[in-house]
Amino acid sequence: DRGVLIGAVRPPTVPAGGARLRITLSAAHTPEQVDYLLQVLDEVHVKPGTQARGDS
Repeated sequence: DRGVLIGAVRPPTVPAGGARLRITLSAAHTPEQVDYLLQVLDEVHVKPGTQARGDS
């Protein structure tokens, strides 16, 4: 949706019932691109035990 590629890491790589996100940066990314990534992560962040934004 926002032009950011973030991979999901699921079992068996992580324990059953869990998941992780993998963000890969390189020297080719500009400071503006990194700032944009941080902005997107801030906008979509959901604290554990709360509903995702937009969920009812």
